[in-house]
Amino acid sequence: MKYVAQHNGHNLLSLSISEVAAQIESRSILYSAHVQWLEKSRILVVAGTAFGEILVWSCITDAEPQKAQLHHVFTGHEGSIFGVRLSPPMTVPGFVAPLRVLASCSDDRTIRIWDVTDIDDLVSLSGRQPVRDPPQLRETGFGATVQPADGSLNTKPLAIAWGHASRIWGIRFLSPSTVVPSDHVLMNALSYGEDATCQTWRFRCIINEQFTRVGNDDYVFTLKHTSTHTYHSGKNIWSVAALEHPGGSYTVTTGAADGQIITYPATAEGQDMSRGDFLHVEHSIDDISRILDQPFFDSTYTPSSVLDAGRPSYVMEHSTSFRSYASLGKGSLLAITNTGVVLLVKYAKVTDSESSVMHSKPLQWKMINQPLGLQGYSVATAAKGQDSATAFFAGSNGIVYCYDQQCADISVVARAEGKIAAIFAEMSEPRGSSKPGTREQIFSLLVTLVGSSTAHHYTVAMLPGGEVSLRRSISISLPSGFTVTSFVNPTFVDGEEHIFLGGRNGSVAIFSISSRLDPDVNGLTLRATHIRTLDQIHAKETVTAILWIPETSADHTSFGWLLTVGRDGSCAISNLSRDEAEPSLVHKLTFPFGPNIEGVYLDRTSNDLMVYGFSGKRFVLYNASLEREIWTVECGGAHRVWAFQPVHEPEDPSIQGGTFVWTKAGKMNVFSKHTPSHQVIRLGGHGREIKALAVSPPRGACGRLIATGAEDTDIRLFQYETSSQDFRCLRVLRKHVTGIQHLQWSHDGSFLFSSGGFEEFFVWRIRTVPVLGVGVVCEAVCPPESELADLRITHFTARSIHASNDEGRETYAFVIGMVYSDSTMRVYLYTSSATSKRWALLLMGNYLTSCLTQSTFLTLGSENTLLTAGTDGHIALWPLPSRLFRDQIYMETTGSFPSKGSLPDTIKWHTRTKIHQSTIKALAQHQLSPGSVLVVTGGDDNALAFTLLYRSRSVEEPKMQTSTLLIPRAHASAVTALALIPEKASLRIGGTETRFTVVSSSNDQRIKVWEIVVSNAVMSVDGIQIKRVANVPTAVADVSSLDILEDGNKVDSSAGRRIIVCGVGMNIWRFSPHEIRGKVHQLRPCSLEIF
Repeated sequence: MKYVAQHNGHNLLSLSISEVAAQIESRSILYSAHVQWLEKSRILVVAGTAFGEILVWSCITDAEPQKAQLHHVFTGHEGSIFGVRLSPPMTVPGFVAPLRVLASCSDDRTIRIWDVTDIDDLVSLSGRQPVRDPPQLRETGFGATVQPADGSLNTKPLAIAWGHASRIWGIRFLSPSTVVPSDHVLMNALSYGEDATCQTWRFRCIINEQFTRVGNDDYVFTLKHTSTHTYHSGKNIWSVAALEHPGGSYTVTTGAADGQIITYPATAEGQDMSRGDFLHVEHSIDDISRILDQPFFDSTYTPSSVLDAGRPSYVMEHSTSFRSYASLGKGSLLAITNTGVVLLVKYAKVTDSESSVMHSKPLQWKMINQPLGLQGYSVATAAKGQDSATAFFAGSNGIVYCYDQQCADISVVARAEGKIAAIFAEMSEPRGSSKPGTREQIFSLLVTLVGSSTAHHYTVAMLPGGEVSLRRSISISLPSGFTVTSFVNPTFVDGEEHIFLGGRNGSVAIFSISSRLDPDVNGLTLRATHIRTLDQIHAKETVTAILWIPETSADHTSFGWLLTVGRDGSCAISNLSRDEAEPSLVHKLTFPFGPNIEGVYLDRTSNDLMVYGFSGKRFVLYNASLEREIWTVECGGAHRVWAFQPVHEPEDPSIQGGTFVWTKAGKMNVFSKHTPSHQVIRLGGHGREIKALAVSPPRGACGRLIATGAEDTDIRLFQYETSSQDFRCLRVLRKHVTGIQHLQWSHDGSFLFSSGGFEEFFVWRIRTVPVLGVGVVCEAVCPPESELADLRITHFTARSIHASNDEGRETYAFVIGMVYSDSTMRVYLYTSSATSKRWALLLMGNYLTSCLTQSTFLTLGSENTLLTAGTDGHIALWPLPSRLFRDQIYMETTGSFPSKGSLPDTIKWHTRTKIHQSTIKALAQHQLSPGSVLVVTGGDDNALAFTLLYRSRSVEEPKMQTSTLLIPRAHASAVTALALIPEKASLRIGGTETRFTVVSSSNDQRIKVWEIVVSNAVMSVDGIQIKRVANVPTAVADVSSLDILEDGNKVDSSAGRRIIVCGVGMNIWRFSPHEIRGKVHQLRPCSLEIF
């Protein structure tokens, strides 16, 4: 097409469009293209084909007929070409013509750079004949078999690089300078792909000045990876835009399959350029020696005391390395070398106003001392607490040292008998006057020794004058085989003191501190008593950090909450009660990175829960409350010396970051960043299509939760905020290994059930917890019955038969019917209590050979029935034992589960009715009366069916009767989702009719609303009246689920009635039905939030 824009005298813009049709001789399947206008009548086209070819051709638009010429055919990729891009011309000293290259990316995960410098000359030649058609020269497919004589088929790129983990969808050039230095050519590029990463590259040409011809074999071209940006979840970044700023920086915006729009600043070389402080600097021992002007000293010198302020021995030598680090609050840290030298490092805030990057000697070094016991071995830690500037460290001689930045001196805290294995420290609330420098600081220390089963707890006071006082010392006998890896020392509201120790075996040991009368000292002594151990909170992986959250509500039965993170990649919260009951696990979920989660803290400004740790070779800071990454840095992985210090700015809630220091290749690296590396312009959701949706009943302060499950194997819990008309993701449930098949809430919203492939069936317990708001724990997994669990649980239905709360001890029981992809069904009893989670297989049956796709429990009179539907278009009714849903089933199984003969093991269906021509994809039901049910189904045949199920009134032989009303072309494609408007479902008009509303959707991307009126006097389809009252399009493709969202308990409020549509995306509609007969229905977008 050709676009011509023209302004007229009335400031109106007229746009004329004309078609340009040109065809080259090659009839390849084109997958990608990049088009440039060279002149008014000349177009340059680069196209990538399905078979790995890159075609470069031009078109003359003002010729009659329009003429196309093929100039280059590049081959070599081993997959389809998904992206091509031409670089702008660059004037390079030593080159006769401007340098121009072509970048391509492919299914084979490579990026290739091709030389097209001669393209301008080729296009300008008049009368040039096109080269021969490539398909005539070689067979179809990947890999050239015949090379043309004229060399127009080129298989040798200038450079090749790999970086993405899967297919690469596109590549963009970041505009370089038009003139670059003579010793090299620098071009930067940006690629994005299926792995949901955006990566930057640097293309360099090393130029030998004796050559002046581009393409000479003596030129060296390289394509080097410079950075990776991973801000999206799931797969596939589909679109990228880069905005250039003066000074060589860019703002990159990406959109992906998860629905998020992310923007982040960067340089052309890929370096983050976020707002606020940013520092990344690397120093070696030689660098520090030059800064300190302390090269090498006599190694024969020996300190005369523990703290000798004299000349240090062998301060720096070539073999010196960093042994441990400890942060000292804002802008400083301690670094201890393997020669025992203690160094103070300050990273000053020197910021360039344009680039916001720290520079100009950002690190300042000062040698503190060389205490005894630190040579060859040392451990160090920073005291956790508000505005703490104190670090503790020790070595092999058992002496524990303290350095406080305010007094700028090292003090001896305590002496232990043995080599120190680890130190843990936290600061209590300051005591005394609030004037600066006049407050007494209290620190709680835990010290463990190598090879000892005894730990030592110290209470240390830092006096205003800088003097250190050891207030108390308590020995703690550790459980057998317990290795301490984390520590917290809270004091409860009633003054009772406890110590919590995290272990390497994934457990937490709890101790109480109490006093007793000791006759040996004729007074009171303190002792630590082991109360209990919380076994394997993090399986058998290390508990790396503990956070204590005191109880702030009026609940006097709870002490508080214990939050832990571990190297199983999860965060767990346990509630501790005041009675002797075992602590209850109320939350445990994994993070999208890990598994080495190393620390956790609460941001004091936003109160968000922050965690940090390692994922592969990256260190990650993550906001667990918002389920969002803050920043990440490449460091080489977890197996190294490192330390992290969070930053807190009460005046600015946008400040969320910190300083990370680590050792790599013998050098100390400091990365400091106080703001997120990216901004979320638009919230998103799943990275793949949503397959299941369920809206919970109201849940107190959390309101209604929206659960969605997708092909990305995640379950997400959303909350719809009416003020912003936006979905906010509260939690992400990561446990399934296959796509989610179905979701269902319990009647009170306390449980969420989910199913997937490989016979996965999980029970999730939902509670309200501090800090996070919504706590989720997978409390049970249904054991598969198959020897090789390869079936899909395509659908299930769950009904509560028992719920009690006796003195805070909750007990639940559910009957769950599951249908499988191999045409079988099973009915389980699941019981949940504080002490046990138990399953019992009650019933099982075999349908035919069709895959079962839907299921629901029905109650007709006094009989209970399981209704199933399948790919054969039939519904089948399975009679269930009369006492299955009674409370006595639960009571019988609390002691021992039913034996093999106590209930029927096998049941058979007794009624089978054909409804649709093929698969029944959606099903909903409404109880019309105690003895009748209306079942609404949607099928693969585009039809919508309304089936009445009722008992015949024959006294002699009452039978189940069915009567179906079919709407054959309800949609233009398969009907995949149904929902009932509940507020109209029970409305009786004069006692003779029931009126309610059905919402349906389909692969035709239409939402239709149907008004249903059922006569209570006529038990047949003759008594059903159906009217379509709304028909609107939706932007959600492949709709899989519908559900109704209410605002709290506003059942009769039209403003509180919304319809959620899920598929490839997610949006919500407000439905306003008529309140007065004759008024037109309205179905309009409430918000178009497509995830």
